[in-house]
Amino acid sequence: DWSLELTCKYADLGISKSAPAGAVAGTQFDYSFTVVNDGPADAQDVVVEDVLPAGVTYVSDTGNCSGAPNLTCDLGAIPNGGDANFTVTVMVDADVAPGVVLTNDASVSSEVEDPRESNDEASANTEVSNVSPITVTKTMQPTIVAGTGNVCVNINVANAGPSDVTGLVITDTWTPTPGVSCATAGTCGPFNVDLAAGANTNINRCLAV
Repeated sequence: DWSLELTCKYADLGISKSAPAGAVAGTQFDYSFTVVNDGPADAQDVVVEDVLPAGVTYVSDTGNCSGAPNLTCDLGAIPNGGDANFTVTVMVDADVAPGVVLTNDASVSSEVEDPRESNDEASANTEVSNVSPITVTKTMQPTIVAGTGNVCVNINVANAGPSDVTGLVITDTWTPTPGVSCATAGTCGPFNVDLAAGANTNINRCLAV
C-alpha cells in the first residue's frame, strides 16, 4: 500500500485601496489598504509596494513600511482566508496647484506563487484644492499736508493657509486729485503677490503731495 499527499502552494492575494476624492493643499489625509488571501495556501512574506505621487510627503503608516516615497510594506504572513489592513498618512505639499490629481499606485506579492495577478494592483486618485484665507490691512498717515513731500500707505497682506497662494493681485484704488501723483513709478500698483501658507508681506504705496 502507498499514499500520495498533495500540498497546495498557491495563494491568491488581492489588494484594494482607497483615498479621499479631494484634499486641500497643506493638509494631511490617509491612504487605506486591504490585502486579502483567497488561498488555498497561506501566504508568506507578504509585501505591498506603494509609490507615493509627487506633491505629497510621507508622514506615517501602520503597515511596517519603509523607503518613502517608494514604500515597501512588510505584512508578514496572511493565512488562507485572512486579510491585513493598514494606512499610510501623507501631507499634501502646500504649493500643489488646485485641480492637480494625485494618483497613487500599489501592488502586492509574496513568496508563494499567485495564480491570479489581475487583482494584485490597485490605485487611488485624489484631486487637490486650495484654501488660502487672505487678509489685507491698510494704514496711512492721519494727516496729509500739501507740498510737504511723500505720503506712504502701508498695505499688509497675510495668508492664513494652509495652502500657498500665487498670482494674487492687490489693487488699491485712489481718486485722482490735482497735485497728487505716484511718488515713484510702480508704487501705486497694482501689486502681484505670492505668499506661502502662514506668511505675510508689506507693500508701501507712496503719493507725492
